[in-house]
Amino acid sequence: MDMHSQSGASSDVTRGILLPIETWKSIFSFLCQQTREDITGTRDLLSLSRTCSAFQFEAESILYHHVRLTQSPAQLLTFASAVANYVHRAEAVRALYLQLSDYDSYRLDGVKKTVLQRLPNLKSLHIDRLEDPHDVLVHSPFRLRSFGINGRVFVRLHSEGHRRMSKIEGCPEESDVASRCEFLSELTTLTLYQNYRSTTLLDALQNYCTPYNITYLNIVSSLIRFKDRSSLYALADQLVSLRLHSVSGRSPPHTMERTYPWPINAVMDHVFPRLEYLELDEDSYIQKFLC
Repeated sequence: MDMHSQSGASSDVTRGILLPIETWKSIFSFLCQQTREDITGTRDLLSLSRTCSAFQFEAESILYHHVRLTQSPAQLLTFASAVANYVHRAEAVRALYLQLSDYDSYRLDGVKKTVLQRLPNLKSLHIDRLEDPHDVLVHSPFRLRSFGINGRVFVRLHSEGHRRMSKIEGCPEESDVASRCEFLSELTTLTLYQNYRSTTLLDALQNYCTPYNITYLNIVSSLIRFKDRSSLYALADQLVSLRLHSVSGRSPPHTMERTYPWPINAVMDHVFPRLEYLELDEDSYIQKFLC
C-alpha cells in the first residue's frame, strides 16, 4: 500500500470515530471553567456554538448558565430576544445579574418581567431598579435560592403584596403578619443594598425576612450606624454566614457615635449560635461584587 493509500485509509478511520455525548459534555464543561477565568474560554465556546447545530445546543447551555447584563438597555433587549427564540437558552439560565448602567432602566419593567417569565430554572437573581417589583416578580415561575436587591425595592415588593392580600382576604393592612413571595420560598441567600439616607433596610430586616429560611445574609450599605440594634435579632438564630460592608467607608460625623461605626455597630450585643462566617468590611467588597 502506498503512502497516499495509507493517508486515505487513516482519514477514513478518523472520520468514523464518534465521541459519545458524555465526552463532548466533558469538553464543554472544561471550557466552561475556562470562561470563569478569562475571556478566551468564552470565545472558544462561542466558536463551538457556531460550528454546527449539535455543538450550538451544548455550548449555549453552558454560555447561558450565568448571564451578566451590565451595559445599556439594548443588551437586555438582545437577551430577551435570544431566550424568546430558543427555549434551551432560557432553560439553561441558572444565574442572572441585571445591573444596567442606564439610570432610567426602571422604565424597562415590562421587558424584565417578560424575560423572567421565560426562565423556569433560575436559582440566583440580582436585579436593579424596578418601578413595580410586585408586578415584575411575584408571578415568576422559578424558585430562587439567592436574591440580591435594593432594600427599598425589597420592602416595596412585600408591602405591596401584603396590601393586595389584605384586600382579597379581608385582613387589616396594619396586620403584623409578614407577607411571603412564593418565588422566594426556597431562599437561603439574601443580599440587600442600602443608600445612606434611606432606612428601609432596617424595615426589610425586621418585617419582611422572617418568612424565609435565610442562612446567608449580605448587607451592602452606607449606613454609619444602626439606630435600632435589634434589626438582626429576627434572623440571629438561623444565620450561618453574615457579611456587612460599607459602600463609602466614611468616618462618622462628630454628631454620631464614634466608638462602634458601621458595620461593627450592627452586630453589637447579638448572639449568633449557628454562625460560621462573619465578615465586616468597607469599599473593597462592593467593588468586587459589582465588577
